[in-house]
Amino acid sequence: MSNKQHSEQHAALLKKNKLRQDEVEEVKAVVKKYLIPCVTAVVVVCVGFMAVGLVRSVKQKRLDNACTAFQEANVQMALNPIQAIDSYISLADKYDTSPYAPIALMRAAMAKYNRDDYVGAEALFTQVADEYADHELALTAEYNGIICREERGLVEDAAKQYASFAEKNRESYLSTAARMAQARCLKVLGKQKEALFIYEELAILNTPWQASAAEKQALLSKKTAL
Repeated sequence: MSNKQHSEQHAALLKKNKLRQDEVEEVKAVVKKYLIPCVTAVVVVCVGFMAVGLVRSVKQKRLDNACTAFQEANVQMALNPIQAIDSYISLADKYDTSPYAPIALMRAAMAKYNRDDYVGAEALFTQVADEYADHELALTAEYNGIICREERGLVEDAAKQYASFAEKNRESYLSTAARMAQARCLKVLGKQKEALFIYEELAILNTPWQASAAEKQALLSKKTAL
């Protein structure tokens, strides 16, 4: 294997591991925020509030069931990932209004991505972005959906989507990540000067990607100068 092929494989591995780690940490934070203890609803005995109490009891029961299903799927993930994916999707379908639904879909999408099922992962990420647009994971889901398109080899389409994502989400930390990804796609497409322009722009911005952008700018500048 040539050094170039080894470097490309190493870069691809780092990119995938970065997605996994960033996503895991973000989902962990959201799970912790939304993980409501599974408890038995208190029986309402006051006659005047019986109807309201019954409605609340039904809602609490559904929430308890969603919580139990979510915890069971988490256990399955360590033992049988394929079965866990189905369980997460089933949970989201049955308890679509519960706070566990979007998180379950994200976990299922991550599992599919890690199994190189980019089509399946993209579909689930897109579902979260569309059906739970106000959820705090929606933006991450949309971004990850574009990554899946890039992984599928739809590089030109992904480059356009990264650009659009960065433009409409300028206040998000993912905006800079999208610009870096756009430059990566442009390089693959042979558009070196356009990629270099993005790296030059990001190299002077105080973001977590500043050093990486500066390094890539220097390397690409040498190549374009030859």
